[in-house]
Amino acid sequence: TWTNTHFRAVNNAGRVTGMSDNLGPDGANGVGLTEGFVYDPASQVFTVFAESFTIPGSNPPVLASFADSRVTIAHGINTANQVVGSVWLPRTITDRTPGRWGFLRQPDGTTTLFRAIDNDTRTAPRGINDNGVMVGFVTFPNPVDPVNLWPIQHGFVGTSAGYQLLDVDFPGAVNTYAAGINNSGQIAGSAPQSSTSLNIVSVFRYTPGSGWLFIAGTSKY
Repeated sequence: TWTNTHFRAVNNAGRVTGMSDNLGPDGANGVGLTEGFVYDPASQVFTVFAESFTIPGSNPPVLASFADSRVTIAHGINTANQVVGSVWLPRTITDRTPGRWGFLRQPDGTTTLFRAIDNDTRTAPRGINDNGVMVGFVTFPNPVDPVNLWPIQHGFVGTSAGYQLLDVDFPGAVNTYAAGINNSGQIAGSAPQSSTSLNIVSVFRYTPGSGWLFIAGTSKY
């Protein structure tokens, strides 16, 4: 039984991907577990992700599975029913920097883990188009003070053949989160901006060859 269900994306056939959360042994402290899923409205069946995968760069190869992830976020699905998202794995399993790993799950359940820059760069894919191009964000330690300051996020776009970083060029933008990509390669996302009194978030669209378009801004005290 799932405590909460969160739909994140739907493809042209109506298949939905997302995540659910269950309260674990420490649920009383507000900490739970999340699972990724695909829902097929035609059969009204939820398929919960439970497959195994190989940790990239491990030698000899190390197998893990979705069950090893404390937080699984399924966030994008395309017409081919490929799903992207992220899992959270500890160093004890990966022998790498703990935290988010991106995943690409095929319709038959075959799952590939990846980190967009190198195997120590936390990676969170958020969207995939019908050409298999993925977008999301990666996390780096803050170069000013990696221990005490919030880390820095950069957007990314690419495939398993290679990834390119994306950074919004709005004045004051401090992080870039790429959230979705269409079949024309246009990317949507958000970028918080530095401010002394407000938390301002710029919503953007990036078009290859044309650059960035500011769409909206929200703020809160």
